[in-house]
Amino acid sequence: MTEENFECEKCGREFDSKRGRSIHQTQKHSESEEEEENNDNSAENTSKQTLDISLGLKSVAALFLMIGFFFGTTGTYLATNTGILSTADIQQDNPQLPSAEDEAGDSAPSQATVENIDLDDRPVRGDEDAPVTLVKYEDFFCPFCGAFNNEDVAAEVQANSAMPQIMEEYVETGQVKVYYKHHPVVGGEDPAIASECVAQQDHDAFWDFHDEHIDRFMELSSLSDSDPEQYEEELFDMAEQTGIDMNEFETCYNNQESHNLVQADSQEATSLGITGTPEIVIEDESVTGAQPFNVFETIIEEQL
Repeated sequence: MTEENFECEKCGREFDSKRGRSIHQTQKHSESEEEEENNDNSAENTSKQTLDISLGLKSVAALFLMIGFFFGTTGTYLATNTGILSTADIQQDNPQLPSAEDEAGDSAPSQATVENIDLDDRPVRGDEDAPVTLVKYEDFFCPFCGAFNNEDVAAEVQANSAMPQIMEEYVETGQVKVYYKHHPVVGGEDPAIASECVAQQDHDAFWDFHDEHIDRFMELSSLSDSDPEQYEEELFDMAEQTGIDMNEFETCYNNQESHNLVQADSQEATSLGITGTPEIVIEDESVTGAQPFNVFETIIEEQL
């Protein structure tokens, strides 16, 4: 009788019995397949982890690019407005960034003076014969403009509020007159256009509208984001409360010419090197941001 051989199909090894081949396959090839599967899973997990890390690094890189762009374009603006950081602080923490001296040739500071600002028919507050002229370039949606003009807003955004004291000590005493110019850089032109339409009827009404919008800054800014239609209704209500003719106001508000007037102010600001708001021009000196009162007091006293 011929001895039957049982060959393993996987490795070719021969066995005298079917049971021997079965034990071999169970012990040898099952373990080998399990190890191979584990190696495959490990490779897959490693690949997935590498991908996750790669995506994570890309996200971080994207975030730093965004931060770099943000601080590159508005860092000085934020620093001077908040009063918390300075350009020197940012440079010290990030030595790879160019210093203020390095960037001086690329980004010149504002060269605005009262002499080269068009103030014809602009809203003015205070005695028109006051010896010192102060011009505010502002944006109704700018939190630091709100802070500069209102102490409650200043407390909310943790910035300085100097205008109330300027009003009390210099405007109301006839030493300084204040003009307003539009420079919407944050959230849109709607309140600027609305205020311009109020101003075209009554300059005193303009300041009422201006103060009301600043007093309600946090509420109105939030409403503008969440419900633009309701926000626009609030603009109309605020305009109506000033006592102006609302038919004339509505016609003005929907007129491209009003938009052009706001744009003209903004273009003028840009041509003068003004990039952020508020920008406060006092005769031949310019101050960027919601700075403390003593900054403005020093300039005003020098002008007086």
